[in-house]
Amino acid sequence: MRKPVVIFAVLMAYAVCRTSLAEDPAVAAAYGAGVHGYYAGNFQQSHDTLSRVVAVPAAGPS
Repeated sequence: MRKPVVIFAVLMAYAVCRTSLAEDPAVAAAYGAGVHGYYAGNFQQSHDTLSRVVAVPAAGPS
């Protein structure tokens, strides 16, 4: 059951990082860590990391 949740989180994080947040090195690093954790089989760690990325508020137009 966790695998679909992590896949959803990865997709959501990808969508977030495709916006201006991708320019933020901390967000990009967290996203990368989450993806690497997923492929390493650390699903809970990946889920937690990607959930934090998704929770970062999107930067809107100033």
